Amino acid sequence: MADEKRIIDGYKEMYAIRLGGGEIILADNPAAEDRYMVCDCSWNNPLGVDMYDNAMGGADFLEVMKLFADRISERVVKLEIERETHGVPLQTLTAADCDPADETDLNGRVVVIKPESLAPEYSTIDYQLALCTGGFGSNPNSRGRTVYCKKLFSGQQAGYRREDIAGTLSPDRLPEWARINLDALRGPAGKEVEAVPAAEPLGKERFWQIIDAARETAGGWQNMREPLLEAITHLEEPDIIRWKQIFDEYHSLSYKDKLWAAASLINGGCSDDGFEDFRGWLIAQGKDTFLNALENPDSLADVESIKALDRGDAVYI
Repeated sequence: MADEKRIIDGYKEMYAIRLGGGEIILADNPAAEDRYMVCDCSWNNPLGVDMYDNAMGGADFLEVMKLFADRISERVVKLEIERETHGVPLQTLTAADCDPADETDLNGRVVVIKPESLAPEYSTIDYQLALCTGGFGSNPNSRGRTVYCKKLFSGQQAGYRREDIAGTLSPDRLPEWARINLDALRGPAGKEVEAVPAAEPLGKERFWQIIDAARETAGGWQNMREPLLEAITHLEEPDIIRWKQIFDEYHSLSYKDKLWAAASLINGGCSDDGFEDFRGWLIAQGKDTFLNALENPDSLADVESIKALDRGDAVYI
């Protein structure tokens, strides 16, 4: 069975808890002076990639485990305070509480997010109720599946798949706090919220242009993550989602045995996680290099960034 534990700066994940919109991780590196490390992980960035911070280490497992447990406890307390501040009775809505949404145009309607599509600590009515503002998935006959919403409690914008929608609720069935917030979101005189236009989504040529521009700005692939995230942040929200979809499509397409063999040869071995990173590196090289490698992995021998490697270097991005 493949080892799915993450490697974070040389530390191998031992335990991870998802809570409060992020993760707390405890990891181990027997070769390090501070063998054990605890850190936070978040993915609230345009690419949804894991970002690690707030790392602390130590040689004593129990001391670091206490740090790990303390961070979990802090998030639980924060969530309890948040729940008390909301002042909303605990309630979870299911499809049985809603009108079916199968053949419904969701634009301008109050939708209910399925509890199983939310983290357990957020699977209550104050996080489930949202006003649909558009997206391809709001139309039942569209091939697109994304539904854009504004949460009734917080006004926060969010995107879901149409499959995440349990159903709809008419305004007269809403609790009082939700009716008040709905009126505020819709504006004066109950004006319907303006739907997000279903603009032409970002295409694959633009995807590669963004890759090339970020690599050029960084002076090479090694430092292109920051300019790449910066460029994607300035896209419209539907294009950010589309960019990630295209990336995932290419990333999956490059899962090939011959490419894995090439990665092993280049890097002197290649784990599951290493091959994940290698394929990200390959996409970062640009369209021609990527497509050539899919057709013929031997073409990687002519890539300048590989020819320039010192012995022992790796090409993980």
